[in-house]
Amino acid sequence: MKIWFIGVAIIDGVGGVLYVEPGDLVFSSGYIFKDCLEEVQNFMLLLHAHGAAALCMKEQYFSFSENLTRLADELQLPLISITRATPWKTVIMSISEKIRNEKQRYDTRRNLIRYLLSGDSLAEEIQWSARRCLGYDLKKALSAYCSRVESSLRKARIEWNWQMWLI
Repeated sequence: MKIWFIGVAIIDGVGGVLYVEPGDLVFSSGYIFKDCLEEVQNFMLLLHAHGAAALCMKEQYFSFSENLTRLADELQLPLISITRATPWKTVIMSISEKIRNEKQRYDTRRNLIRYLLSGDSLAEEIQWSARRCLGYDLKKALSAYCSRVESSLRKARIEWNWQMWLI
């Protein structure tokens, strides 16, 4: 399963939902729900209302019931179980590394596109070579690509900030 997310939120209190932003990957130990499992459903509804990308919880306090997985499917809010033995540090470090790698790839692509659209003489030469060798206008293709991405993000109600990451 692939989950697109923009940010990460770690919540161990229902009030923390107020700070969840659209596209956040939400982590919780689940401790706050250990005595009242019905509250997990309300928590999921709140996360969905705030646009969370997914909910990741430790399985030490409970396991996801059929009702929870059904609700998650209805809300299209993936539930991810994290084993008790997995330390938060491991989870956070692996996500941080993935974000860093994606950001580097994005920065490289962004800088290349900016350069090719800059009007610099070498950029113009690269574009001319692409037009001659590939048979199409690179500047026009890059501009069209950026417009399509921006339009898709707008339709999904995601701000045009290019900080979307894939896990």
